[in-house]
Amino acid sequence: MKWTAAIRVAAGVALLVGALVAGAPSRAQPVPEQAMENESEAGASKGRAIYDPWEPMNRGIFAFNDRLDQWVLEPVAKGWDFVFDKASKSAYQD
Repeated sequence: MKWTAAIRVAAGVALLVGALVAGAPSRAQPVPEQAMENESEAGASKGRAIYDPWEPMNRGIFAFNDRLDQWVLEPVAKGWDFVFDKASKSAYQD
């Protein structure tokens, strides 16, 4: 194995390990008082509050992805289907 290939493999393994370690949960987050008061609204069961500190970011990402799909990806897919009929699709799928 050449040195450049070995360096690439080592860098890839280091990135993978770093991503796994960074994504691993550290400790449970404390539940704020506000979440405990609104537990019936949050859908909690058995007296436990659901607390997601990432919820605002997740909602923003979901809204962005939804609009991207609606305004960009769906029209591109429909245009693709219109331009390429079934005969031409079968020519390059085989």
